[in-house]
Amino acid sequence: MTKKNQQSSGPSYSLLALLKRTLFLHETSNIEELVEEVHEYMLKDQSYEQIKNCYVEPILRSNPSFHEIETGKNVWKLT
Repeated sequence: MTKKNQQSSGPSYSLLALLKRTLFLHETSNIEELVEEVHEYMLKDQSYEQIKNCYVEPILRSNPSFHEIETGKNVWKLT
């Protein structure tokens, strides 16, 4: 049995931390790229559309850490 302090898989991120990390590394990113990152690292069993509508877009729109560069373009940056 694996000990609690040992990690048997890759990096572990919260969804919020993953979005912030991606935007920190790329400065700006469109929502499709953010959804791809979430799909790759966290929610492989869900469709891109589900990830976008249920997770990524609500977080981007409600969290003050994120700012849409131009309304309607879905290109985001950290505030």
